[in-house]
Amino acid sequence: MIAGFVATLILSGLMLLNSTMDLMPQINIVRMLANLATLSTTAAWMDHFIVGVVIWGLLFAVYDGVATRPAHWLKGIIVGVFAWLMMMVAFMPLAGAGFFGAKIGITALVGLLILHLV
Repeated sequence: MIAGFVATLILSGLMLLNSTMDLMPQINIVRMLANLATLSTTAAWMDHFIVGVVIWGLLFAVYDGVATRPAHWLKGIIVGVFAWLMMMVAFMPLAGAGFFGAKIGITALVGLLILHLV
């Protein structure tokens, strides 16, 4: 779960940087979470951390314990791509962005993949 916490902290920092610099305004996951479940911004950030630390952290811990082949950095990339895929097929349609974020454009799709791989 430490890996999930560190990854979520880094991703959150990049998300804050994106929102303050307005680099890719269509990528505001916290706003999407808040709108999806009519949450406050604080509650949406808490949800973001719960998903990142608990769910993806536990998933990585299980995967790391089971898979002995790839190096740790490659396991991180595999889990990052899997998390991105789940976001594209489950969260994005629910948030109104369409399947694979079709309504927010290819730039957002690539940007979110990069965020998940960092």
